[in-house]
Amino acid sequence: MSLRKRRVTVGVLAAVDLVALLYSGDAVFLWVLFFIGILLLAGLAQAAYTLRAFSLKLELPEGRVLSGDSVAIALNIKVDTIFPPAHLAVAFETADPRVDATAVYVSPIPAKNTSAEVRFDCPFRGEYEIGVKSVEATDLFGLVRLRRSGDKLSGTSSRIAVYPRTYPLHGRMLDLRMNEGAEDGARADAEEISSIADLRSWHEGDSLKRVHWKLSARLGELIVKEFDGSFDAKNMVFVDATLPDAPTQEISTKKGKRRAEEESAQHIAELEGEERMASLAASFCELFCARGRRVRLVGYGETRTEADSADGGFSALHLLLARLKFGGDLDASKALELECATHGAPDSLVFVTSNLSGSLVRALSALGTRGARVTVAACGEEPVGARDELTRHGVRLSMADELIGADERSEGGDER
Repeated sequence: MSLRKRRVTVGVLAAVDLVALLYSGDAVFLWVLFFIGILLLAGLAQAAYTLRAFSLKLELPEGRVLSGDSVAIALNIKVDTIFPPAHLAVAFETADPRVDATAVYVSPIPAKNTSAEVRFDCPFRGEYEIGVKSVEATDLFGLVRLRRSGDKLSGTSSRIAVYPRTYPLHGRMLDLRMNEGAEDGARADAEEISSIADLRSWHEGDSLKRVHWKLSARLGELIVKEFDGSFDAKNMVFVDATLPDAPTQEISTKKGKRRAEEESAQHIAELEGEERMASLAASFCELFCARGRRVRLVGYGETRTEADSADGGFSALHLLLARLKFGGDLDASKALELECATHGAPDSLVFVTSNLSGSLVRALSALGTRGARVTVAACGEEPVGARDELTRHGVRLSMADELIGADERSEGGDER
């Protein structure tokens, strides 16, 4: 019998008993009402005391969580009482914006730790507050239910970073301009690995092909080789996280559930777009690091953020992309010009954007004309004439669907 039916049954029983008491005046019916009242008071006291004595500790999973992963969080629940505690329903705020909360149901043991697990999906990158949204206690008879807000519970929340997933990209994308041949790219490759320029500790994302195995065995830690022609080059991955002309779907003027569903669908679509851009940027950063090249990651969104692979390797770049906040209305072409004026024009640039405007095409073409290797990774629809204009100035334009689809089938995975 469900809890709702149980409460209805007890209510009907009490009402019938009261009518019988008033009609007959028999003391037996009075004792039945007294028993029902004691039952309700006992359930209320049990639920209230359970919520008061309730404590919980979260154990987050070890390792890096990537977008699309399913995460399990271990829970240690304790009700510090010698009396039988009430049943608990603990609702959690998770890293999945598609659901309001995830609940776990527990019947704790008095004065002992009770283990449980809550599992949820992490579809999008970002930093999320994982914690208790509410705790609901139901007495053993299922007659009384009390709720306590998670805001009143200390130590029941923690933050988790979800990193963007990476895609396999062909190594030649960093070497060739659109007007260079394969022989030029191969010669650049040979010059790059001609001599060792520096040695440093291994960071996550570094290629094992660049490990100095003899020195690593002697020192007891992985040492990575940096090569001439790559470490000092100005390599930059620029993420245009601004939203000056972000398209918005028409939202129904009707109120209520339909409007909420439409707003939720639009929000999810925006998150999917941001996820794809962050994943493309992470893929290029990983490719730079795997080839032993120092790279600077710059993101323009709500604020300007920057990370350098020399300070933490790919892990530092990956974390920035997990935390990058999309927004702001700064024109991407002006942001690029400002970056070049402040830090100098890069030798190699990967520009990730979802808004390939005419002014941005002109700014990127100017860089290509000055000899920089420029790759544009664009999400959304390809503007008419943009590819021809960029190709004419030696700039490579690759749409997101081309990179994700074609590169997964390419044979360049061993060059990463």
